[in-house]
Amino acid sequence: FGITVTSGNIGSVLLQTGGYEKSIEYSGIAKKGYEELGYLRYVPYALGNIAIANDSLHRAKEAEGFYQEAFSQHLKFGNNYEAAYNAKNLVYFYLKQHQVDRAKPYAAQAVNLAKKIGAKEMLRDSYRAMSLIHYQLHNYQEAYASQLKFTALKDSLVEATKTKTILEL
Repeated sequence: FGITVTSGNIGSVLLQTGGYEKSIEYSGIAKKGYEELGYLRYVPYALGNIAIANDSLHRAKEAEGFYQEAFSQHLKFGNNYEAAYNAKNLVYFYLKQHQVDRAKPYAAQAVNLAKKIGAKEMLRDSYRAMSLIHYQLHNYQEAYASQLKFTALKDSLVEATKTKTILEL
């Protein structure tokens, strides 16, 4: 169990440092370990890391499959925050691929999941994604409405951070 969890953590850290090939390797070890241990609820975390690494290496086909599988499994296990995160990743993935129509349903799911669990940062980012989609589809009123929601949440989160910092000081 320790090797599995540590491998997953190393895979996550390697994403932050640009070690994408090694991240895939360690995340693969974690995926296999979780499957063998019967901790299937944790497999999609490794899948998400593999998706991000492949996306960063411009391996679109591989990344797409891992993103979709991670999203699907997070939904299945009720990991709503992670499902919203993966939905948002799929939106940006499809936007990079110029597949706006494929991005749109994932943006709506990301917004709905983020609202459901009260994840303001995720909701903010999901509204930004929705704004980009509507803009590319030339739905300017909807793009503007989503952008206003994004800006309001962004300002609210900045204000909350300032208030917390002042109280801590």
